[in-house]
Amino acid sequence: MRTANPSFQRRVLGIETEVSVVLATKKIPLEDVLNLTTGAMLTFEKVYDEPLNLMIGKELIASGEVVKLGDKFGLRVRDLAYESNHSDD
Repeated sequence: MRTANPSFQRRVLGIETEVSVVLATKKIPLEDVLNLTTGAMLTFEKVYDEPLNLMIGKELIASGEVVKLGDKFGLRVRDLAYESNHSDD
């Protein structure tokens, strides 16, 4: 297999991608989604102080804790998914 030239690699690595911080997920029937109203409450199994997940698409990248940065919020990375998945290597 041929290796891409360094200029091409730099351009590819410079492409921006959307990342998401996921609080929790659950599956619910579409009927329940259609019946949602303003003020409705959804409960999740995740405990409030569990780490949040940093995702690209459906791929877990890292987990961490929410931090307040002025009037914004951020994510303090505590664990990289790659390190967790390859700790035996």
